[in-house]
Amino acid sequence: MSQHILFIADVHLPLQVDASISQVFLNFMQTKALEAQTLYILGDLFDGWIGDDVGLVAYAPFISALAKYTGSGRSLYVGLGNRDFLLKSDFAQATGAILLGDETEIELGNEKAVLLHGDTLCTDDVDYLKMRTLFTNADWQAQALQKSPTERMAIAEQLKAASEGQKSIKSAVVMDATQTGIDELLSRHANVKHIIHGHTHRPMQHAPYRGVTRWVLGDWRPETEYLYWNGQQLKLESF
Repeated sequence: MSQHILFIADVHLPLQVDASISQVFLNFMQTKALEAQTLYILGDLFDGWIGDDVGLVAYAPFISALAKYTGSGRSLYVGLGNRDFLLKSDFAQATGAILLGDETEIELGNEKAVLLHGDTLCTDDVDYLKMRTLFTNADWQAQALQKSPTERMAIAEQLKAASEGQKSIKSAVVMDATQTGIDELLSRHANVKHIIHGHTHRPMQHAPYRGVTRWVLGDWRPETEYLYWNGQQLKLESF
């Protein structure tokens, strides 16, 4: 039987378990997610992850839901977004997840797809990419994780505020994927037929470009949208 696969991104789970988006996610994990053998989460599952030592406690109900998913014999892959780039091995061990690199190729039937969070495609967003270079630097991360949870939370809030502030003054075009970004990605993944990413919060199946279809995942607000591979084709659906 062909494997069914789900792709989601940008859920931005808050600390509040009783928040509406939190309940939607927990319901999703207990129902729709179980219809697939594999779940890919392509970044920003959490609205802020300041280290495994804090996150595993603060987000315990969500960690438990992910662990139950993998405990049922299913596979979970988690990519890093700009809000949860500090996910590390303790998170992977607690949930049974496999952490993804910046770009990952998978097979969908007889075709290949490349998976990524999507922020690196936004090549016109120069200020953001400079910030991304900082917080993905291994030395910077090591130094950040040595700080107290309070200090780390302050840094996370600063990064979040800077990001939100930039959004308010930037055009939607600047914060979207560019042709340059897509061309550069395809130069590294010449044989793929699909690009699957999140980050831009603009769910869409784009028309094929150079024989490649680009699928953009939604941010679950206001609708819970996901991408589903039924063993034969991909389709954007709502939960």
